[in-house]
Amino acid sequence: MKKIFLLLCMSCCFTAMAQTNSSGPFDYRPYFSAVIVSNIDTSAKWYEALLGLTVKNTINDPGNGYKVVTLESRVFLMELLQLDGSIAKKRF
Repeated sequence: MKKIFLLLCMSCCFTAMAQTNSSGPFDYRPYFSAVIVSNIDTSAKWYEALLGLTVKNTINDPGNGYKVVTLESRVFLMELLQLDGSIAKKRF
């Protein structure tokens, strides 16, 4: 979970650096991030509790092997993706 949180932070930083504001200098507020997770239900609850996000939309397509949960706040949008077979589980 620490790796996911670190990836989220890095994603937010890169997103913020890529955005510009036409009325002035750079706007360093992140707006959107997408994260691939291995358990979408647990991850959605974790991000809801940690960042105060609420579920905007849920897509479950077992035929194509993916689930998507879109979470939002007043200023931020996050998409969680669970893709069957895309994440190899490693035992350390």
